[in-house]
Amino acid sequence: LALQARGSPSLTRAALDSLPHQMRSRLIRHNKAGYLIYRVTLNDRLDDKERFVTLCHELGHIFCGHLGPSLSASERENGETGWPDRRKLGKNEREIEAEAVAYLIAARAGLVTASAAYLHGYAEKVDMSQVETELVVRAASRIERLGKVHYGMMTFKANEPTSGPV
Repeated sequence: LALQARGSPSLTRAALDSLPHQMRSRLIRHNKAGYLIYRVTLNDRLDDKERFVTLCHELGHIFCGHLGPSLSASERENGETGWPDRRKLGKNEREIEAEAVAYLIAARAGLVTASAAYLHGYAEKVDMSQVETELVVRAASRIERLGKVHYGMMTFKANEPTSGPV
């Protein structure tokens, strides 16, 4: 999956068989125009719905600032303004925020997730005073706009072979 929106990160999907259900996102570099470039890696073994929810989770990490800031001097043309630097946030808090983003998007798209089971271990140790619900909602809204996700209207088609980023 390659997403490129004006003023937004470029995201690339690559399959890694060595990652059974763990995914990751990481900052790659700044390009010549000064935009941040992120790589999101998803596992081919997941079905389309699992991949969608996992992608939302990883994008949640990015848009909640867990990989660093995207600062904007002024509001961009599409209304997006960036996100704060929250790299120092603890792992439990980062996972709660990212999964909350994924849950919101999935629920509004009509998908049932395993978020509660995933978060069980993190929820016991989280400092909820560090979790920013407004940022979670903003991240979910941003992802829905970029992905053109509409309430209860997600459909998934059979995968077709592709070459390069999809």
